[in-house]
Amino acid sequence: MKKVLYLSLVAILGVVAIYACTREDVVEENNTGTVSFFTKSDLGNIDIFIEGKKVGTIRHYHAGGVTCGQADVNVKEYEGTHSFTASSTNGTTWASSVTFTAGVCNTMELTGSNGGGGGGGGNSNCKQYSLVGKWLRTNSSTHPPCVRNEVITFNGSTGTVTSSIGCCFPVGDVKWKGYNQNNCTIYTLNRGTNDCSIGDYSSVSVIFSGNNYVAIGNVGYTRVP
Repeated sequence: MKKVLYLSLVAILGVVAIYACTREDVVEENNTGTVSFFTKSDLGNIDIFIEGKKVGTIRHYHAGGVTCGQADVNVKEYEGTHSFTASSTNGTTWASSVTFTAGVCNTMELTGSNGGGGGGGGNSNCKQYSLVGKWLRTNSSTHPPCVRNEVITFNGSTGTVTSSIGCCFPVGDVKWKGYNQNNCTIYTLNRGTNDCSIGDYSSVSVIFSGNNYVAIGNVGYTRVP
């Protein structure tokens, strides 16, 4: 009798544990939304980053639009607004934010109007916003190594690294200089892909997506209050 009672209790506790785990998964699922990223024209292969983490690559375009959830890149994330950057093999870059709504699937089209990448001019929207202030890097790279902790402070003339935990660019580096607001370009400092040795400056595009997001070349930044 005692053995039967013991086994019954174990069975009941097991059911409760399974229910608890299942319920927890349901709660997490209910707190997420989905965004499908796509293009309507051939803009090259586009790497998509959310909060600095690569989440996929767009390899096909859909001239007639796309069914939500069936794009090349379909991202499920906790509800709320998250930083978003993207870079294409043709040099185009994007830096903005994207909002995930719990239980809802939305689509986000990337267009070629967001400007060019390194070596070329951007678009005229850099005249609408100010680059002056502190900027936090939103995507990471491995060559050269740099994570999202990098902060650059731009005073209108130069952009100096003021925080650089885990980044190849040390505090004090003048990473940006020669900002040309007429053609939306700036010179950014390069470092060696393997040994972090200091290199030359190269001209890259400055592309704003609102007042608080900017792409400097293929690197996205969000404004620090």
